[in-house]
Formats: sequence, structure tokens, C-alpha cells
Amino acid sequence: MLSLVRLETRPSSGGTVVEVVGELDVSTCPELGDAVDAAWDACGDLTIDLRGATFADSTLIRLLAGARRRARADGRALDVVCADGGQPARLLALTGAAR
Repeated sequence: MLSLVRLETRPSSGGTVVEVVGELDVSTCPELGDAVDAAWDACGDLTIDLRGATFADSTLIRLLAGARRRARADGRALDVVCADGGQPARLLALTGAAR
């Protein structure tokens, strides 16, 4: 089965970046969740780069809420980067998750 999302994980200064390209929904967010878990298992802070994401549904909101709780509990930083005006950025703004 062809996945609608491509993920690239790479180290950055002080942490890890997970870059997302494609669609994030109930069928693909588990892949992102696995990448986020693996990044947390490494050390440092985490950046989730959604600039290449073309679609996201409420599954992403739930995933980000969990990542935020874990970041706070572990004393780490979580940054989420979105393309201005893109659908994922609008979803995060509409739901209040952009804060």
C-alpha cells in the first residue's frame, strides 16, 4: 500500500527534526507518532516540520497534544513549524493548538 505521507528524521543542534511531506490523517499519523516516539527516545528537543504537509485532520491535534505533554514532563522543547496559510496551519489556528 502506498503511504500518503513521507517522513524524514534528522539530527539538529540540540535535538531532532521530523519533517513531514504529504497528508496526515487517521491512517498516516501513526507513522508520525512512531517517528516522534523514536525522536523522544533519542536525546534533546524536537521540531516537527509540517511545511510539507498538505493536509491534516484532528488526529494530528491529538498527536501534538501528547507530544506537548511528554515534552513538558521531560523538560524538553517541542517546536512545530507550519507553512503560513497552509491547511495544517489553519487547522492548528482554528483549534487553538497553534498556541
